[in-house]
Amino acid sequence: MRRSVSDISLKVTEYSLYGFAFCAFWAWSPMQIFFALALTGFIFQIIPKGRKFFRPERYNLFDAAFLAFLFGSFVSCLFGIDPAKSLGQHAFVKTAGWMLMYVVARESFGLEKQLKRTVWILVWSALIGALYAVIRGVLRGEDRFGGGLGHPIHLGIGMNFAIAVIGILILYAVSSEARKGFMTAGKWILSGLSLAACFAALIGSHASSGLIALFALAIFLALLSRKWVAYALVAAVLVIFATGIFLAPSGRLGKSISKMSDMKHQSVHERLCMWESALKIIKDHPLGIGIDNMSAVYENYMIPEAVERGPKAHVHNNFLQIAAERGLPMLALFIFFIAAFYYVFLKGLVKFKEGFAKYLFMGSAGVFTVLIVTGFFEYSWGASQAMLNFWFLTGMGMAALSNNYSRGKAAVFLDRDGTVNVEKEYLSDPESLFLVEGAAEGIKLLNDAGFAVIITTNQSGIGRGMFTELTLRAIHKKLLRLIKQKSGGSLDAIYFCKHSPEENCDCRKPLPGMIKQAQEEFGLDLSRSYVVGDKKADIEFGKNGGTSSILVLTGYGAEEKRKLGLLQPDFIANDLLDAAGYIVKQGSK
Repeated sequence: MRRSVSDISLKVTEYSLYGFAFCAFWAWSPMQIFFALALTGFIFQIIPKGRKFFRPERYNLFDAAFLAFLFGSFVSCLFGIDPAKSLGQHAFVKTAGWMLMYVVARESFGLEKQLKRTVWILVWSALIGALYAVIRGVLRGEDRFGGGLGHPIHLGIGMNFAIAVIGILILYAVSSEARKGFMTAGKWILSGLSLAACFAALIGSHASSGLIALFALAIFLALLSRKWVAYALVAAVLVIFATGIFLAPSGRLGKSISKMSDMKHQSVHERLCMWESALKIIKDHPLGIGIDNMSAVYENYMIPEAVERGPKAHVHNNFLQIAAERGLPMLALFIFFIAAFYYVFLKGLVKFKEGFAKYLFMGSAGVFTVLIVTGFFEYSWGASQAMLNFWFLTGMGMAALSNNYSRGKAAVFLDRDGTVNVEKEYLSDPESLFLVEGAAEGIKLLNDAGFAVIITTNQSGIGRGMFTELTLRAIHKKLLRLIKQKSGGSLDAIYFCKHSPEENCDCRKPLPGMIKQAQEEFGLDLSRSYVVGDKKADIEFGKNGGTSSILVLTGYGAEEKRKLGLLQPDFIANDLLDAAGYIVKQGSK
């Protein structure tokens, strides 16, 4: 079976992002490889669709701020002291490259189940990364653990990101919105071990900014969720602080705490000197010196009392670094970028439906908060490992909002017999399956328009003993193959009711059981969805499920049209292709 370039690219992007997630907290080089593969697949998805790939209605104020900051950074490089260096592969090109991860992640997670799978992969990655950092640090006798992310600061920020993901996963698991069976015993053990390992790695990293960010993250999650798990996280962080201050003044943890509390400490004093130097640079260069030019001018502004001499590539503060390199206008734009995120977050949180995607969205806000807090003490914006993960996790959060679990993705529920395939009563042989003319093309049209395309069909022949589920699956396998061969189209799911009418189940059409099941599994917005079928029962099915309905005149459609009476569909179409054209036209209004 031939696959289109777009289909192959979609799979390359999806599985590359899974690979990236698995390496996120412990393997920097593979992260870059998987990112490159995901980006390549993403580009090959865009090429055949062009502007149709990006739908403006799906974007928000944060996306506008994102683009403005990216463009502003480019412009600021032109006014620096060395534009060629600022625009080079180790400066703007690298920064812009990592920012593309946000676009890839935001546009590639179209289904909630993809987000769930990715989150569990991230939990495994956090466990591996944290254990690797601790074991390697102990065996090598390292003073500060760095693990697979290299620098202790990168590890500290990364562990905060991981704790945000795991914490929000646990918060969802204990919420009333969690589906029954979401957390098995094995998943509880995995989450607990991963969380504990992240705490250990963070403490061992000796990253004071990481501990401060952890405290801010704990408070943030507690305020959002108001659940005992979040407050327990706050308590755990307070215990860490208390232990460091009162019980281990000479140990690793005590040193981390003392660095935060003792303003005379060497690293604290050095930071104060850096910040003072940065303010002088900003005063002399209000439009910025250009990205990656700090080391060229720092010596001219270095405070004599600074503990360390020599050129500095950064000044351990996101706000001052951005102002010095990109100028005061870009600092204002950076602050707007932050404000836009929290505006979109708070606005989206109010409108979000309950469920996993809502909690993931909260987790992405936790990740964003960690970056902002660490940015007061480190130049986290320039940490490649941290920033690539940041854009990935932020993109996942915005995907949950825009794709659109807040208001749900629109779906088209198709009857099978007489609508997609030629009507044959109690179809029980794959060899007797033939597509209705234009049906495959109609499905492809709906695919390209971004609808979830789902078949819902009554198959009481199973309940009556006329054929088996195994036979039905063989029929559906051929159906999928024919659609793919004919037009390149695909189905997102096939739901069937196997019960006879006498069994009084709640899934047989026209009862809305199959619609409700699909809504729960796909996060659908039924108010923008359609049922398409050739029988009066399909129109009733749509009305009962809260969707619009379309009668097609193929199959029994022409005969059923005379039976409708007062029960009228929203549209009567000649066939599925005609119905798809109507749906796409309505969606574009």
